[in-house]
This record gives sequence, C-alpha cells and structure tokens, in this order.
Amino acid sequence: MENIAEIRAAGESAAAKNLARLQANLQGQQIPCETVQLNGAPILHIVDQAMKLAADYIVMGSHGHTALYDLLVGSTTHGVLMRAACPVIILPPPSKKAGARK
Repeated sequence: MENIAEIRAAGESAAAKNLARLQANLQGQQIPCETVQLNGAPILHIVDQAMKLAADYIVMGSHGHTALYDLLVGSTTHGVLMRAACPVIILPPPSKKAGARK
C-alpha cells in the first residue's frame, strides 16, 4: 500500500507522455486536437467532457471482450453508451488477420 502514490504518479506520467505523443502525431498530420487528462471514474469524465464540449458524437474502441467479461468487470464503452447524450461510435478491435498480413 505504501507504493500506491508512486504507482499512481508513474501511471499518470506515462499517460501524459502517451497523450503528448498522440497529439504530436495528429498535429504532424495537420489534424487539430486537444488532449485532456483526468483522474477518476472514466465513464463520468468522458460523458461530462462530451457535454462541456457540446460533442456531436463520441468515438470509443472496444476490446472485444465477451458479455460475461463485461458483466463481471464492467465496460467503460458500455457505460458511456448508456449515459451519453450524443451518439457513441464504437470501433471494434483490429482484426488479428489484418495484423498477420504485414
């Protein structure tokens, strides 16, 4: 338990670096973007940010877990889908066959 603060800080730092990398990649492709890093319940944060930004829609990925997994563990995508005031577009996980063709 004493390392929880260190683990959280490391996770937040890694997330910030990943967001910065993704933002630079998109901006390098002339795609304007803005990143927001929040801590806490992801479903509520995503729905709240969509409302604050008056989003036309939310795009989320799916891990492709089974319904049983989602029932036991929960699903952020499902939670957002049930609470969002705007449409939610769910992208399936990449096809395993597509990755093998490289």
